[in-house]
Amino acid sequence: MVISRDAAEFTATTGLAAAVRCTVASGFVACVILVSWGTPVRAQAGHASATTCQADSQPQAVGEARAALNAHPNDLAVQLTLIDALIDHGCYQEAVPVLESGLAQRPRSGELQSRMRAVRSMLNEEQFFAGLSTAQETAKLQHDLMRCTKFFDVNACDDALRSKPDDPQLLVAKADALSHEGRPADAILIYLRAGGLLPPADEGIKLKLSAAEAQREGLAAQCQVSADAAAAEACQAALLRGSADEFTLLQRRGILLQSFDQPGQALDAFIAASVLNQNDRSVALAVVALTDSTGRKDALGLAARGNALLLLDRPAEALQALEQAQALAPTLPGIKAQVARAEQGAKEQARRQARTAGKPTPDEAHQHASKSQPAAHVPVTHAVTYSNDASAAQTN
Repeated sequence: MVISRDAAEFTATTGLAAAVRCTVASGFVACVILVSWGTPVRAQAGHASATTCQADSQPQAVGEARAALNAHPNDLAVQLTLIDALIDHGCYQEAVPVLESGLAQRPRSGELQSRMRAVRSMLNEEQFFAGLSTAQETAKLQHDLMRCTKFFDVNACDDALRSKPDDPQLLVAKADALSHEGRPADAILIYLRAGGLLPPADEGIKLKLSAAEAQREGLAAQCQVSADAAAAEACQAALLRGSADEFTLLQRRGILLQSFDQPGQALDAFIAASVLNQNDRSVALAVVALTDSTGRKDALGLAARGNALLLLDRPAEALQALEQAQALAPTLPGIKAQVARAEQGAKEQARRQARTAGKPTPDEAHQHASKSQPAAHVPVTHAVTYSNDASAAQTN
């Protein structure tokens, strides 16, 4: 390896340690001088903190050196101190104007010239690696695009969409990949999004959307007719939010999973179905049975259990589950109204049970107790009458 005359001159002139970094790229060798001002450890730490130069507050050593230069703008030693401090902290761009100012005063200064060459070398290195990073990102994007469009790789489509989230052709490619994986419901949503970005007259997207809808209908039929594990997967693949058969597919998936002894997944399906239709008793019975068997105690499960118990006319048990759900998630949507409804239902249930047993209801018992107690004797003299307005209180 040959070290350039600039590097040798820099080392000889300044007496500072220098290292040479060589990078092989595009068939040639690029050698860059790495300057160590003081010790190698110091140089590495400074280079790592290059982003500090972009902050409002620069390193203390730089600030002190800059203040000294403001006081002595023509002093070469002070100029070199600031330049060295800037290079120490990786502030190569900031060092350039200081070097240019010094060279305007002393164009033949070997110390300033050698430092300028070193700084420009470091800036060139940064630009080189920035370009290399951009090239690598471009190459990865092209690789992801190829895998997405040619091999129906959904993960590659997602990676590419992170770089180009609103590219309609890329969205169509992802929808194609989803459809190829047997996920037409997911594909339909992406096709619809892509269609909103394409011209209205685009017939290609309409044909793809129609094909995905036909694929979804086939899976929905398999879900309803078959009774194997593939049918449960077909129910999931055909699920399309907002579709007319969404509740039916969720309910059917729950039934199938329950028959395959997968209670946790079955409960998830039944809970989702109960959100769509809170008046289906078969779903309510399944939710109660599965929360019992699985022992599920999270807020969502408890809330679903409470609502199911309300539908099954078991308000006291419903109130207990809903209060537990509210304690776990006070901001759960609708939980306060559900608790109030359960409280009212529990009171009405207590009244019915009391009447059936021939006993007074709690309200009737309270009224009877109030009537049976003798009125307290209050002397008329010095009696105080209070109203809601404190200023209206008067003594008789």
